Amino acid sequence: MKKTFKLIAALLIATAGYAQAQEPGEDWTLQQCIDYAIKNNIQVKQSQLDVARSSNFKKQAVAGFFPTLNASSNYSYSVGRSINQFNNQVEEVPITNHSTGLFSELVLFNGHRNWNTLRQANIDKTAAELDVAATKNNVALDVVAAYTQILFNRELLENAQNQYATTSLRVERTKTLVEVGSLAMTDLLDLQANLATDELDVVNAENQLDLAHLNLKQILQLPESQSIEIVVPDLDAPVDALPAQSASEIYNVALGTQPQIQAAEARIRFQDYEVRIAKSRSYPSLTLSGGINTNYSSVAPDQIPRAGGETQQIVPIVGFLNQDQNQPVFATRPQNVPIEFTENTYWNQLNTNQRRFVSLNLNIPIFNGYQVRTSIANAAIARENANYLAINQRNILRQTIEQAYLDVLSATKSFEASQNQVSALQESFRSNEQRFELGAINAVDYSLTKNNLNIAESDFIRAKYDLIFKSKLLDFYLGNPLSF
Repeated sequence: MKKTFKLIAALLIATAGYAQAQEPGEDWTLQQCIDYAIKNNIQVKQSQLDVARSSNFKKQAVAGFFPTLNASSNYSYSVGRSINQFNNQVEEVPITNHSTGLFSELVLFNGHRNWNTLRQANIDKTAAELDVAATKNNVALDVVAAYTQILFNRELLENAQNQYATTSLRVERTKTLVEVGSLAMTDLLDLQANLATDELDVVNAENQLDLAHLNLKQILQLPESQSIEIVVPDLDAPVDALPAQSASEIYNVALGTQPQIQAAEARIRFQDYEVRIAKSRSYPSLTLSGGINTNYSSVAPDQIPRAGGETQQIVPIVGFLNQDQNQPVFATRPQNVPIEFTENTYWNQLNTNQRRFVSLNLNIPIFNGYQVRTSIANAAIARENANYLAINQRNILRQTIEQAYLDVLSATKSFEASQNQVSALQESFRSNEQRFELGAINAVDYSLTKNNLNIAESDFIRAKYDLIFKSKLLDFYLGNPLSF
């Protein structure tokens, strides 16, 4: 029966949704228990972290369309023989170098990898959110099972207490009949033994109710010492428990509402884009890059020409009119010659040595150790596995609905049979009770009739809850609102 109650996770989805959990008062309703458990459950919080992770994945995918920008800086100090880059002389002096720059790169084409990654990120976030809903369902499933177990045990306890009270009255009345000689002492002793059995049934029912309360507290992450009382709804067995739809029709409705099914289908689409991303690595890529850098060196000249401090002079040049005759020809040309200089400081070097560049880069993959081919094959395998997982989820849902449909059929029959059995045994018990008072039957026969009635009433309670909650499960899969 506990397994049956677990199937009633439907209660929390068909209600007004998962509102922010509030601390319940002294009496806990089913919805308060569900909200409180969801708010404090570690698995729910972990699944919500997956949503945050997928949101970061989406932000990163969007940022993939923007150009990158990175700065670099390098400082070095060296001693020993080296070539002075300014005069090409070999020198043995300590050299200090410092370079810095900015570099940016923009992807123009990479086989639509950025677009596929963004679409994949959107699907990943959707699947993560559906996983949160499915996790909440699982938590609520445990809450509903514990809550309904308390309701069931409460009614069993009430039934046991009523039986104990009835037997107590019968014992007192039998004492009087024994004292006046209407009944034998053995009848009183048999009833007292039956009373002890009823008392044990009460104790066992109380213990089972305490365990049910403890189970609910543990699901709610409450300490055992905290008192908890649940609100007992007025539950009656439905008249027409079996819906008009068939099991296959209910299944078709549930396919569009169950989050675990939607999440599994989303992961198939996720893997579809993973295949596309893997294939994009086999396409050429085109990037645009640019940057600026500069540098400083301690072996640079101490002075450099000052901007604007130049004069024009005529300088001779030598050329060769005829290379075979090797006859030189002398000519002149004007040339700007610096006449004013400035100190070649650190900042002046950084300003003078600036270099700017722009480049267009084309990369064509030819052979990379079968990495691309292996990635495509693995992505295809992962896609097929996601498809099998989705099929398995649909099979589980279909089997659950088919089982629930048959459970309602059997529960309806059991409820009607139990109801008829209780009615018949109640009439039999009333008749035997009168016969016992008249001395027509002994206490053993009376107790046997009474025990049969007790068992029948317990079975009726069980059949009642089976029918109520199994019919609620079908209501959930049909998307109907559930109420008590």
